[in-house]
Amino acid sequence: VERGTITSVDPMFFQLRPSPTGYNGWTTSNVQSNTDADKRDVMCMKSYGGNLYIGYASVAGTFSTLDVLSGDPDVAYAVSLTPSGGTAQTSNGFVSMEVFKSNLYAAWWIATSAGTATVKIYKFDGTTWTTAYSTTLVAEQVPYKLRVDGDYLYAFGCASAGGTQHWL
Repeated sequence: VERGTITSVDPMFFQLRPSPTGYNGWTTSNVQSNTDADKRDVMCMKSYGGNLYIGYASVAGTFSTLDVLSGDPDVAYAVSLTPSGGTAQTSNGFVSMEVFKSNLYAAWWIATSAGTATVKIYKFDGTTWTTAYSTTLVAEQVPYKLRVDGDYLYAFGCASAGGTQHWL
């Protein structure tokens, strides 16, 4: 794949597909160029139901979003989930996603000025987002990564003295 000059710092997503002309074997098309001020940092991505889900961190004091990018290159991206509850802070975002038992799970956290963090794990069944887990923790103990192992979905976090683990 040839690389051109990138003139923007905004997240850009490209679809790679076999080239009909055989030039280097691939062609690209820019399927999303996100210029929203609150979507500067991509934290995680996951394929689910033929679409690409993109989790952002907010850097502008607004709630982060989880966007969906259709498998069809002619369809623009859309916001799939905006977290709710509390007041938006500068530090918040979706940090991990996993597919488990035919559902998509997304881990989100928001730090507060009081040294705590609200943590939510959202569940998507292909139609509706619901909150599967929610808690308030010391800011250093927020779950960061979701992982599937057999019949369990694990949420692993970090702490200043040891770690936190949660099972769903």
